[in-house]
Amino acid sequence: MATSAHSIPLEATLPHVLEIDQTAWLRQVEPTDVFQPFDRSIGRYITWAALSIRNPRRQPIDVLTEYCLHTLRGRYMIVAEGQQAGYLGISRGTKRDVAGVAYFVSPAARGKNLASRALRAVTQLEVPEITAWELTIADSNKASIKVAEECGFLATDAYINDGVLRLKERIFRKEIGI
Repeated sequence: MATSAHSIPLEATLPHVLEIDQTAWLRQVEPTDVFQPFDRSIGRYITWAALSIRNPRRQPIDVLTEYCLHTLRGRYMIVAEGQQAGYLGISRGTKRDVAGVAYFVSPAARGKNLASRALRAVTQLEVPEITAWELTIADSNKASIKVAEECGFLATDAYINDGVLRLKERIFRKEIGI
């Protein structure tokens, strides 16, 4: 299995399936997965989606599939009521001992608190060498800010400038054990 600078530590043992609750779970992405389409509005916040939307010959779904297959470690499909409902990825954060999280929920599955439920389940994992979790969220993405705050993430004073989307993304952090 390939790893990259964005992969979580090799020592980390992530479950193949992680139960969120009785109706939803996270399942590691597999090479045979087919991702459901999602609305193009996600390109406002996610760099890989924005890149694909700018090239009419590439669909966001193709870019996501390529991204997931590059390194399957920490790439999860959100499944709710037996249906694909979104995606959650875990990668290296801004520091070696920090894990970054990214997620989206498909339009059909929104309004069920899936992002919050999935994020809570993931941040309860014990990952060796990881002392904190972090999210980068554009100031204009009010829904993701709400999810982060509901899950105990605190806004920091640090920002990352996304060169593709030209977004100023604030870093939200949750220390392990908090």
